[in-house]
Amino acid sequence: MPETPTSLAMEASGDPEELAGKAADWFEAIIGCPVVRYEWLHAGQVYASLYLFSQTGEKLSRMYNRELAPPGQRNRLVEAGYVVGRGWIDTSGLGEPDRIVPVRGSLS
Repeated sequence: MPETPTSLAMEASGDPEELAGKAADWFEAIIGCPVVRYEWLHAGQVYASLYLFSQTGEKLSRMYNRELAPPGQRNRLVEAGYVVGRGWIDTSGLGEPDRIVPVRGSLS
């Protein structure tokens, strides 16, 4: 569990019926949040992407494919500290995305 709760966090108490209702409301709220995908391109192919809630900027998932990325980029990102966890590249080091694709809802 993270030290600071994310926008996905929920605290609830009550009997099973109350908790079921609160959980259903929580799922409905999350499902209604607009999601976008940021994409970074090299040689016409997506080498990195980031899914996030467009209204809050909360990151959901990221991908970085070093074989499709510009040559030497991964090493530069690692040297600059844009690494999380077990060597995953932090897409915040890539600069502005080449395109933003609505996945669910609008871009606003």
